[in-house]
Amino acid sequence: MANVLLSRVFLRPSRRPSTETIMRIRFDLRWVMLLFLCLSVGLVIGIQPHKPPWQVSVADWQFRIARWDWYTALLATVSTACVVGLVEQIGALRLSLRQTDKTDSRQRFGIELAMLWRGAVALLLVTCVAGQLIVHHEFMQFAEREDVQFYGDLRHYLWLLCLMAAFSSTRVPQRVVRNRGWQFVLNLAPWLAGILLALIVLPDQLTITALVHIACNGVDTAQPLEFQRYPVHLREGYRFYWMAAAAATLFVANLAALTLMARFWSNRRVRYLLGTIVLLGTACTAGYTFWYFQFEFPRVSPDLAAGGNATLPREWLAGGVMLAFLTIVGARRLATQNEESKIAASTRSGPFYHLSPLWALFLTAPWIVFLVTLARDMSSTGGFTNLSSALETVAWYFTWLPVYFDLAVLAVAVRVLWTWFRHRDRLSEIAVQPTSRGRFAFFWTALLLVLLAGLPTVYAYCFAVWLGPSPGLPIPLPR
Repeated sequence: MANVLLSRVFLRPSRRPSTETIMRIRFDLRWVMLLFLCLSVGLVIGIQPHKPPWQVSVADWQFRIARWDWYTALLATVSTACVVGLVEQIGALRLSLRQTDKTDSRQRFGIELAMLWRGAVALLLVTCVAGQLIVHHEFMQFAEREDVQFYGDLRHYLWLLCLMAAFSSTRVPQRVVRNRGWQFVLNLAPWLAGILLALIVLPDQLTITALVHIACNGVDTAQPLEFQRYPVHLREGYRFYWMAAAAATLFVANLAALTLMARFWSNRRVRYLLGTIVLLGTACTAGYTFWYFQFEFPRVSPDLAAGGNATLPREWLAGGVMLAFLTIVGARRLATQNEESKIAASTRSGPFYHLSPLWALFLTAPWIVFLVTLARDMSSTGGFTNLSSALETVAWYFTWLPVYFDLAVLAVAVRVLWTWFRHRDRLSEIAVQPTSRGRFAFFWTALLLVLLAGLPTVYAYCFAVWLGPSPGLPIPLPR
């Protein structure tokens, strides 16, 4: 039994062993060499030569013991394996493209898009690993931000998004729900859960910005009335908050209308109606964004507006890449919503390299570190004996935005493990949906415009929450 488990999990024989040859384990030399390559990359990036060897810190998701950053080392190891697996998938798709009928333009474009997507993800992973190597060994130092943004490190988020895309690049079993009512509930549940989570988590990312605004407002309130610049939101009926809430709601409505348009694409009348709604809604959100940053925000918070935008160029670059990442994924899902998947490529020797359960287990290791950190913090604050303190500690962790990105990575890793044990053959297949070039281009352009016009409204709403009818901080009133 041990030989069977060892041969299937770690040694990966070239063929599935039969009952007669079960005791003869075949070593795949290529697999072992790539294993050492991935581990070497992780060890090189994980070590921090400029840190003192006695430094011990278990915090901020970075488990450092004696110059080692285990979290970054695990991400770099798995990223290297993902690059190898994505290159394997590109080769399989290229062979499938040669065998596809040249007259089937939709299937050929679907395969070409899958190849380009995997190539882009592999290139981004290589860039993230190389950038982390340069930063960790201090070959290059980046300038620190002098302002406080409502997001965290976009480079880290981009890295995790690439890992999720790499582990989602194969065919997984889909559960068929025959009841249309339940299918509608299952389709609506992610939207509602995402909106509720955003309402809870995103405003907390602007706590420091709100504190600075309240402090400046308090100083301004202490001045004589003729020199005061800040508006009194209570006297204005909280106009600033309600307009920001309406703009953010319109942005969500635009995304919902775009999704419904993809769902009813074959119905021309419904498609034109929803397209008109998306066009008008995007124009309204774009107008509000321009008005907010040009007139409203300088009126509400003149001191913060006078500081300008101190976002660094690397953050603009990371944000642009993330926007392109999300629009391509969304456009592909919208353009192929009513299409059935076809097996475009398959490998007979087993799952692709990065879909081995070993790498999925590596991605679950940071959550073990998280639980150790949580238990350590709770024990230091008496959380094991005080239930309220324990719940407060857990709630504090889940107001931190990177936790949800790591949670999404954990979900993808668990799905790979489940598929490997239950439907292992499907990890060696790539399902490609036939895609129309014009339809994909339309949804990509529409989604890009909706996000460009609507994402600033989310920022405005997160800031307005602190100044609304039930502010999280006390707002000083003029004398």
